[in-house]
This record gives sequence, C-alpha cells and structure tokens, in this order.
Amino acid sequence: MENSLEAVKNFCKEKKYDKALELIYKIKKDISESINPEILVLEGICIQLSDNIKYEIETAKNLFLEALKIDDKNENALIELAYYYMNVDDNADEALPLLYSALKINLERKTEIISALEELKSEKELHIVEFVKDSPIYKLSSNKIVSEELDKAFADLTKKR
Repeated sequence: MENSLEAVKNFCKEKKYDKALELIYKIKKDISESINPEILVLEGICIQLSDNIKYEIETAKNLFLEALKIDDKNENALIELAYYYMNVDDNADEALPLLYSALKINLERKTEIISALEELKSEKELHIVEFVKDSPIYKLSSNKIVSEELDKAFADLTKKR
C-alpha cells in the first residue's frame, strides 16, 4: 500500500492525473481494511485537475468530506475542501473555518515537534535546538498567547461576515 501511495503521488507530481486515478481505483478495489484518508484526498485532487470529462467535480468535494469523516484532523482534507469551497463553490464562508482548523492543527503539531527537540540533551543535537529556537515558526508556536490570539482573530473575522 505504501509503495502504491508513493506511486500515486508521483503520478500527481508528473501531472498524470488519470494514471493516478487508475491506480487509486485499483488500490481501493484491492484493500479490505478501511481506506486511508490520504487516498481519498489524492483522488479528489486528481478528479479536480483531470482533463477527463467523465469525472464530476462534486465527487471531489464528497471525497474530501469522506476523508474528514475518517480523520477530522486531516490537514490535507481540510485544506483541499477549503480550496474547493473557495474556487468551485465561490463560498469563502465555508472555506474560512476549514483553513482555521488546518492552521490550528499545524500549529499544535509544530509545537509538539519543537517540544521534542527541546528535550534533546546531547551536545551533538544542541545546535539543532538553537537553530530551531531562532526560527519564526518556533517563535510563533512557542508563544502560548498565539493560540488565544488566533481564536480571537477568527471570532472577529467570522463576526464581520
């Protein structure tokens, strides 16, 4: 499955969306366990980008929603569904909370990574910790007020709509 997923990603990078979709359909047919939400997201992306008219664009939206039913914190599904709402449905009101959720998840994840880096004790890795501490991402995610400010900014933004 892992190699197949990489092959799908490679087809996407090469803009061979129909080939990617063929492989996705084969993967979905061959697996018996629950589907990986990343496959659903990639399928939705390929459907949107394919020149083949046999695909209905609405299918992409449904795939992103299905991926979010499996994993409601899937950043790629949140972002792609937001793009769908912005570009296909022309609905910024639907897109905004999805992008907000993706941003919060990403920020939490970066904070977790930085915390793990800070736990490194050996001098060999110390330069990595110092490098990370100087990065803007560290400054943003290590600031405990950021999450509260993000919540407030989102609330303010949604009130204006």
